[in-house]
Amino acid sequence: MSSSHHPETDGFRHAPVYAVVLLMFVVWSVVIKYINPLCWSWAQYRLTGHFPAPPIMLDLWPVAHLWLAAWFWTRHRLAWPLGLAVSGIEIVVILVKFAGFYMDPAQARTTAPADFDFFMTQNWFVNKLALLALFVVMFLDLLTPRLRTELGMSTLAKKVSGEIT
Repeated sequence: MSSSHHPETDGFRHAPVYAVVLLMFVVWSVVIKYINPLCWSWAQYRLTGHFPAPPIMLDLWPVAHLWLAAWFWTRHRLAWPLGLAVSGIEIVVILVKFAGFYMDPAQARTTAPADFDFFMTQNWFVNKLALLALFVVMFLDLLTPRLRTELGMSTLAKKVSGEIT
């Protein structure tokens, strides 16, 4: 077994699926956070002759997602702990952002300027909702088999059922 493989991830049958889905989210995030705002500014320039500052949502999460996707794809030995850490952190960050959005939608996004624009906010909200769904599924999927193994749940279940005294 090569040094880039580890039993924890070799048995993880969803790793390639998560790699592809994460790559799709990287592309989606780059489009709505960088390319779409630049195109909007360019369109404003073509219409008005004035090039407004593009409302780019600066964010390095696509880099982390790309890194994690590569590790899932190659079944790197650290894919499991990195996937668990990134998904757990993402869940917390997104829930905090949703709480901020609930309190004040105009200030919840990391957009400059932080004005309430329905189109940009809708892109942001849908992106966060889809990412939250992905990372909740990923977190539970990554945690469940490992938790059963580390906590000795199969042994515990056998003790409870009376198979082991």
